[in-house]
Amino acid sequence: MTTKIPILVDDQPAEREATLGGDMLSPRGVAGPRAKDVDASVIKASLDRLTGGIAEFLGDVKQVGCFRLKQVTVTVEINAEGKVFLVGKAGAKGGVSLTFEA
Repeated sequence: MTTKIPILVDDQPAEREATLGGDMLSPRGVAGPRAKDVDASVIKASLDRLTGGIAEFLGDVKQVGCFRLKQVTVTVEINAEGKVFLVGKAGAKGGVSLTFEA
């Protein structure tokens, strides 16, 4: 038996048709976010690929000037298909936080 992991997804289009009801604007026929079961093996395979890539590009980064790399923090997101992606911040793709120690 394959292990399933519930992922919260919102697969509704960004622009939704709405109806005017009372003093409130409400989406028509929109159920909102829902849980979708994804195979744990799919998530694991995607996370393995991502972490392997991170290890490859950070493998030689040990020191910058007189500072040594102490910690690397990455933010990831899992999509509805179970694929893992780095999350970009402030318009940059694949944001990575680096913490240096003197």
